[in-house]
Amino acid sequence: ANFSGDCVGATCTINNVTMSRSVTANFTANTYTVTTTASPLAGGSVSCLPANPVPQGSNVTCTALAAPGYVFSGFSGACSGMTCVLSAVNANQTVSATFAAAAPQQVPTWPWPALLALIALIGHLGARSIGRSRA
Repeated sequence: ANFSGDCVGATCTINNVTMSRSVTANFTANTYTVTTTASPLAGGSVSCLPANPVPQGSNVTCTALAAPGYVFSGFSGACSGMTCVLSAVNANQTVSATFAAAAPQQVPTWPWPALLALIALIGHLGARSIGRSRA
C-alpha cells in the first residue's frame, strides 16, 4: 500500500492543514501461490484452478491426471484423499498428487485343446461356405 496526491510513499502525515488536501490510499490485493508436485514425476500431472497467483479468499480446485500406465493414488499436503478443494486461500499452499504403476493387464489365454477345436471349426465353416458359393 502507498499514498498519492498530497502524500507520497508508504506513510502520510499532513500538519497544519489550512486548505483542502487530496490524499489517495492505494491498496494491492494479497495473492498466494499453490505449488503442485506429482510423485513420481512420470506418474502424471496436477493442475489447479484458478491458476497462480490466487487472490486472497479464493477457492481453488486441483485435479490429478494419471499418465498412461499409472493410476492416481491420492492427494497430500494441503489436501488429502482423492479430491482437492482449497477453501478461502489465505496463505501459500502445497498440493502433491501421488501415482502408482498400474497393474499389468492380463491377456486372456485359451487352453490348447479348446484353441485347436476353435481353429478346426473355423476351418470347417470356411470350407463349407466356399463350397456353397461355388454350387
